[in-house]
Amino acid sequence: MSSLVNPVLARVLVSAFQLSDDALLPTATLEELGLDSLAVVELSDILAEELGVAIVDGELAAAASLGRIGELLGELSGADRDATAQLP
Repeated sequence: MSSLVNPVLARVLVSAFQLSDDALLPTATLEELGLDSLAVVELSDILAEELGVAIVDGELAAAASLGRIGELLGELSGADRDATAQLP
């Protein structure tokens, strides 16, 4: 798996969408990888389930690149952990 892209994102793109690991560059966009809007919704659902986070419609498409999507996933995962840690 590409070490330059979020490992969960890379695993999902390779396993669920049959993309080549070599194509998973931080600068690659979902469109460049051939994912249409329906595939992006499916990707969002898979990632939300895998990571246990809420991903708002359009967040992945708006992120612009795999590198930015990885950052977004890290932010969402961290925000969920922070919110859970604050619960009594």
